[in-house]
Amino acid sequence: MRLRPQPCANIVANGISAARSEFGPDTTILPRRRFGCVVRLAVTVTRLRSSPFRARTAAPSLSLAREYYDLAPGSSVFRFGLITYTTLKTQTMGSNNKRPASTSAAAPSLSKKRKTDNMQKYYAVQAGFVPGVYLTYSECQAQTAGFKGAIFKSFISRDDAEAFAAGKKVAVADEPAKFYAVAVGNPTGIFTDWSEASKSITGIKGPKYKRFGTRAEAVAYIRQYGNREAIEALGEKVVEPVKKVEVEGEPVTIKKFTSIQEVATKKPAEDVLDVWTDGSSLANGTAGSRAGLGVYFGDKDPRNLAERLPGEPQTNQRAELMAMQRALEIAPLEQHVRIHSDSQYSIKCVTEWAVGWKRKNWLTANGEKVKNQDIIRAVLDKIDERSKAGGRTYFQWVKGHATNVGNIAADRLAVRGANLP
Repeated sequence: MRLRPQPCANIVANGISAARSEFGPDTTILPRRRFGCVVRLAVTVTRLRSSPFRARTAAPSLSLAREYYDLAPGSSVFRFGLITYTTLKTQTMGSNNKRPASTSAAAPSLSKKRKTDNMQKYYAVQAGFVPGVYLTYSECQAQTAGFKGAIFKSFISRDDAEAFAAGKKVAVADEPAKFYAVAVGNPTGIFTDWSEASKSITGIKGPKYKRFGTRAEAVAYIRQYGNREAIEALGEKVVEPVKKVEVEGEPVTIKKFTSIQEVATKKPAEDVLDVWTDGSSLANGTAGSRAGLGVYFGDKDPRNLAERLPGEPQTNQRAELMAMQRALEIAPLEQHVRIHSDSQYSIKCVTEWAVGWKRKNWLTANGEKVKNQDIIRAVLDKIDERSKAGGRTYFQWVKGHATNVGNIAADRLAVRGANLP
């Protein structure tokens, strides 16, 4: 039986609806480079309901179909296995440019793939709401979706999964690193398995995704093509397009630091208390956002803090500033303190821009009220109070979501705070 290809217009207009009408509304189409072919053949299958060809479903053919489309066992790309089977059989019978169903050269690859497909996968969550090892992707997703800076990966070895969840480096033999960046999908993020990544783009209008060899490239792709929520869900800061700030009527280019009242660049005294602060806002910039703040003094330090941001608006910038305020409230007045933060905005508010704002009665060069001035002024008052008591305050910028242990801990506390009632 040789099936004729249908015109692309019919594929796009009638393909998905016809397949779903026959096999149910949950039937979906595999969004790969063979997309048009798959839709065409799925439509043709609906016309074979009385054909003996439909009845020849067998486990080996289904396994071969999974190999052909690189599907995991039990994949829901096609809710009915028969569609997948018939699609493959139609291709191998009706086309000369598809790869053969079985060849001696391909046999080792097929055998290896089938063995891998039948193995239990273990999903290791290194950074999430509850780190650990999970047996299903849905359980893993429940611990990572919405967690800023989530780190997770699937393994076929439970020992490797447990080691990864514990923060240890796990080498994967004979398997090149693959990172699938989904900038437009549901959910967005970076995946290490195509079967998982494909679920996030199935049924999405205009999905945007790409495979990379390194995580850094995948992150850069999402930063370029993803929206604010996609970037923040990845654990990356959304950098506001602020290059210059009006202070005292003159444009001032943002520099690394400028000192004010002995804060920022001056070399701190030897006896300094190091504190890491961070803020988090889930769905930042939307009406339903939830913000939290984190203050980290050290491992198992009872002063470590995770709190919901009080008041409105629930933004990331307010949470960052409030974390600084709470750190200065907790630290002894006479103790020299160095606050580590990945928010250049917060640091510059209290070390640079406040000079001009004070002189202009907390108005910008455009005559508008300075945003977040209630928290900024509270931080400055605390710095003055500490200075009078003999305690100096320093600020140190750190790169966010990198290798700084204190920053990572503060970030986790902030996310925990954002999830509090």
